[in-house]
Formats: sequence, C-alpha cells, structure tokens
Amino acid sequence: MSMDEHITLSVIAPVFNGEKTIVEFILRTENTLRSLRLSYEMLLVDDGSNDDSLKMMQRLQQEYPALVIVKLQQNYGQSNAIAAGLSLAKGNFIVVMDSDLQDKPEDIIPLYNKLEKANVDMIIATRPEANVALWRNLGSIAFYQLSRILTRIKHPHSAGVFRIMNAECLVTLPEMLQKPGTILSQMHAAGISWKTISLPRDNRAAQKSNYTFRDMIKLALSRLLPFNRLPLQWLGKSLFKCYVPQFKIAQIFREQDNV
Repeated sequence: MSMDEHITLSVIAPVFNGEKTIVEFILRTENTLRSLRLSYEMLLVDDGSNDDSLKMMQRLQQEYPALVIVKLQQNYGQSNAIAAGLSLAKGNFIVVMDSDLQDKPEDIIPLYNKLEKANVDMIIATRPEANVALWRNLGSIAFYQLSRILTRIKHPHSAGVFRIMNAECLVTLPEMLQKPGTILSQMHAAGISWKTISLPRDNRAAQKSNYTFRDMIKLALSRLLPFNRLPLQWLGKSLFKCYVPQFKIAQIFREQDNV
C-alpha cells in the first residue's frame, strides 16, 4: 500500500506486556484486513511495556508496511493509549480493540458489515454469555446498574472496548480530551449514536487476562465520578486525580519528541 494512498480503515489496539499474544494478533488482524480488500492501517500503541512486545512488533513492521507503532515512554493506561491512537488514526472508519486476543480479529468483518448497514455512527461488540470469572461477571452487572442509575450516559451491558466507528463522529475529539473520564465514556456522553452486535470473546484468551479486581474498581470510578448526577465536589480533587483519567495527549507527544 502506497504511503499516499487514502486509508479507509484504521485498527487501534493498545499493547501492554503482550509478548505472548502480539505476534498472533498482528498476523490474524493482517489476514482479516486483507480479506476486506480495503486500504487500512494497524495502529498499535505500546503503553510502556517492559517485556519484548515492542521488539516483536518492530520485527513484523518490516514485513507489514501497514503496521504503525506508537511507543509511549511510560505506562499511561489503556484509556490514554486509546486516545493517543484516535489522535493519530487516518481512516474513515476506526476499530478499537484489545490486543490480547479476547477480541477476535476476525470479528472486525461483522463489525464493519453492520456499520455499513446501520444508521448509526458506532457499533459496539457485546458478549452473549458469561465466559469469565464469577466475580468479574457480578462486578460487571453491578457496574452497569450503578452507571444506569447514577450517571447521565447510556451504554450497553456486557461491552468492552471492541467497537467500530465512523471517524466523522470524532470531530469533537479535541474537546473530549480536555475532559475527565475515559475516552469511551466521553463518546457516550457526547451522544454518539450506537447499536450493538453480539460477538463471543475467546474463552481461552479470557482465562489469561491480567485484568484485576482493582482495575475493575478504577474503571468503574472513572465512569461514575465524572458523569454522576449527584454533586460530588465534597469528594475533593484528590479522588478524581487518583481514579479519573486526565487525557494529556499534547504532553504525551511532547515527551515523545524529547526522547
């Protein structure tokens, strides 16, 4: 693909210590994107990994010119990594997904096909059945119910980051990045229209997830605190600072340039 060729589809995936899955992820994603017969880029954001993830990606980059690697100089967290990828994506349509193979690269095809037919700006993958630890399923249900009751935004149940969107709906991305909360929550708060598609996650990959109970609590607070219907000034700035991501994309890339 020529460097000047227009890009139709961008795939963004944060990578953190993914040496066990990243090669398979790249190969399967590359095969999937080729089968769509569209111009594309695969944008992998290395979020401060301390294993061999980056070296593996760089080796494959020589063989796959559509592979774009962004190395962040420290671990900024998944939300900031996604935001960094969105800031750089060139495609008319943008897929956001995990790189640990819980989200199956082959499912990019049904996501894309549904977006083409649906009169919405975003299609979000949901899980049709519980395939993770009991505490995670119960935690997910509790988070969804609290979010529905306490916050001003609507989002689908049993959804992760895996989704596809029309890039035009991100025209307000710079404004979103100035506000607290995860970038995906900001999309819902901005009123981007969406529908869901039921796509089972890979059970084998899910069993290897490094997602902890503490991570789930931090994610829940990052949704519940900034978008809560109730006045939460009494909580103080310290709690927001600890649990609510503040996107500083300009700072991230300034640090990149200074390396």
